[in-house]
Amino acid sequence: MSSHASTRLSVLVLGLAASGSSGFISTLTMPGVVTPTTRAPDELERYTMGQFGKVLDIRLTVGGRDTDQLFVVDGFQFELGESSDVEREGRLLSVPLPGTNGPNPQLSRGAHAIETTKDGTFISLEGLQTVELRDGSWEMVWRQDSIAGILVCGFNLAEDARRNSGVLEKGAIYLTFPVYTDEGLASVQATKSMKQAAYDMHKKERDEQLDLVRSAPNPLMKALHYRNAYQSLESMHGTGLSRLAEVPSTEEDVVEIGEGLRAVKTGTLWTTAKGRAFSSSAMAKNDRKLLGIATIVAIDV
Repeated sequence: MSSHASTRLSVLVLGLAASGSSGFISTLTMPGVVTPTTRAPDELERYTMGQFGKVLDIRLTVGGRDTDQLFVVDGFQFELGESSDVEREGRLLSVPLPGTNGPNPQLSRGAHAIETTKDGTFISLEGLQTVELRDGSWEMVWRQDSIAGILVCGFNLAEDARRNSGVLEKGAIYLTFPVYTDEGLASVQATKSMKQAAYDMHKKERDEQLDLVRSAPNPLMKALHYRNAYQSLESMHGTGLSRLAEVPSTEEDVVEIGEGLRAVKTGTLWTTAKGRAFSSSAMAKNDRKLLGIATIVAIDV
C-alpha cells in the first residue's frame, strides 16, 4: 500500500476509534427550541416537591485527565430543602440558578434552600483538607415534552481548594444531574439499544473491509474495500447513536429519587465563565466552564 493510502487508512481508523465515545455529560442540554412561551410539564411541581428532605451524598472529581491536576472530594452531603426563602429585599441569599434566575424561569418551580450536613474532604500533602460549600440552593428544570429534566444544585466556595497543581477556584459552583421519568428512560433506552445494534453491525462490516484493504493484492481492490469501509463508517454515523451517548445504559447508572423519577448518578461539576450570571446572552454563548464530575454516591430518602 502506498504511504498516501496508508495515511488515509490510518485517519479512517483513528476517526472511527473515537466514534460513540462519551465525554462529560452536558451541563444544561435540553433538546428543542426554548422560548419565553415554552412551558414546563404540569408534573414539575410534584416532581420538585417529591425531593424535599432528601439527603445526597456526593463525590466531586475535580480536574481533567492530567492526574497531577485531578483530585477527589469525598463525603460531601447536603439536604434538598423545602424553603424557598432564598431572596430578601431583592438580594439573593444563595447563588443564582440557571432556571430561576435565567432567561426562562417558567421552566423551573423556583429555587429552594440547601442545608449542608457534612463538608467534603480530600487529602493533600498538608493532610486532610475540608471543602466548605455554602449558600446552597437547588431547583429542577424541565421543558414540556422533553424526555429528561435536570436537577441543579448551586453553592458558594469561599476559598480555593488545592491539591498539587489542581485547583477548585472559589466562587459559584454548580452540580447538574439529568433526571428521567421511569417511562421516559425505558423508552429512550430501548431506542438506544436498537441504534447500538445497528452501529455494531456497521462497525463489524467496517472492520471486515479494513482487513480486506490490508490483504488486497492490488491497488484497485484496495480502493474498492476502502470505499466500502467508508460507506460503513457513514452508516455508523447515520445511526444517530452518538446523540444518545449520555443516556444511561444500565440500572447501575441511575438512582431512584421518588415520584417515578430516576436521576443519573454521574453529573457535571461546573461554573460560569468569568463569574457571569445567567443572562440570555451568557446562556446563548454557552458561557459555562466545566470543572469535573459530580457523582451521586447515595441518597437518603
